[in-house]
Amino acid sequence: MSRYRRPVSHSFSQGMLYAAIGGALTLPAAVSAQEDPVRELPSIEVQGTGPIDGYQANEASSKKFTAPLLDTPRTVNVIPQELIKDRGASSLQDVLRTTPGITLGSGEGGTPQGDRPFIRGYEASTDIFIDGIRDYARGSHETFNLESVEVIKGPSSAYTGRGGTGGSINLVTKAPHLNNFFEGSAGYGIDSEYRITGDGNFAFTDSAAFRLNVMKMGGDMPGRDVVKFDRLGIAPSLAFGLGTPTRVTLSYSHIVNKDTPDWGIPFSNAANPDRIRPIKVDRDNFYGRKNVDFRENKFDTATAMLEHDLNDKFTVRNTTRYGKSLNHYLYTRPSFDNCSAGVGGSCAAEDGDLQFTRADRARYRKSESLVNQTDLFGSFQTGSLKHSVVMGFEFSKEEVSSKAVSGLPGGTLIHSGTLTLIVHIQPI
Repeated sequence: MSRYRRPVSHSFSQGMLYAAIGGALTLPAAVSAQEDPVRELPSIEVQGTGPIDGYQANEASSKKFTAPLLDTPRTVNVIPQELIKDRGASSLQDVLRTTPGITLGSGEGGTPQGDRPFIRGYEASTDIFIDGIRDYARGSHETFNLESVEVIKGPSSAYTGRGGTGGSINLVTKAPHLNNFFEGSAGYGIDSEYRITGDGNFAFTDSAAFRLNVMKMGGDMPGRDVVKFDRLGIAPSLAFGLGTPTRVTLSYSHIVNKDTPDWGIPFSNAANPDRIRPIKVDRDNFYGRKNVDFRENKFDTATAMLEHDLNDKFTVRNTTRYGKSLNHYLYTRPSFDNCSAGVGGSCAAEDGDLQFTRADRARYRKSESLVNQTDLFGSFQTGSLKHSVVMGFEFSKEEVSSKAVSGLPGGTLIHSGTLTLIVHIQPI
């Protein structure tokens, strides 16, 4: 076995050459630094105010999170109201569209059309909560009355209860407080598209306030013929005992969506299975049925929340909510079902004589729910340890009546109860 070694003389001479070049390059700078003293520039002082964390949220609204998000062993994305406004998001789908780990479905597999998020690949349309209480309605949620949207990723465990595998979504609504203000927004776009919102809060005593949020949106869908949308929302809320040990909040929300279902253009063609892009047609083409296809979505939600501070460490809260929703629609699913594998002609060429078929998709789904939730939360110390405790019990009743396109009626009555206990211990 032979080993090559560079001659010592060559290595030594090469190192001396590098040292000489480096010394020559640094010598003028050293001489110049000794001759010219360092000049001190005048200082500039800048003062200003602004958000320290920007869009960053440090805590979740749920009392079940007994520690800041940084110390919580869970991935939680909080989309605050400021970010929703700056992005111009008008629906829950708009909010979730750019949230990492979430994809959106569109009613595949017989699921009612509406908000259908998939968190880490698992469907979460039945894991949507409003102020910590499960939302049994199925439809499209609005943003005009939202303070923030909280996305919890991973199995829900004690945070949101049964069902959640990929995660859950909590919608935090706006509540009255002891500051007077009013703000509104208005926008107008092409194809007569418009949106108007208003948010006002009035404190009429030292401990009571009223808040009202309204929204009206409508117009045509830009770049699409026939497709229209019409939305209305109103959400009043009233609070008593603010700043006192006993607080009562009453709220109501009424949302109506009347949109034209739009399922785009036919895509799958068994006679041309290798095509991976939609066929090139005029974007304005509407392959549904004008003045026939429709979608009506209604939400009515009434909530009463009572909070009482037992002492300076523990608080008990009871929330009762009644909700009623309607999701009624008939839409067209265009397809190339008339083209089978191996068929030639226009089916294979996809020329101007290519024909498509219309399939009906319809549903009438009405739900009523009554939920009562009681929580006890607080913290205490034992020596050098701090204990954060959350205990709760929930009872819910839901009645669903639905009718699919086949005309077969269906109805279910569901009763459920949940008991929760969370204890978090940390050194002081």
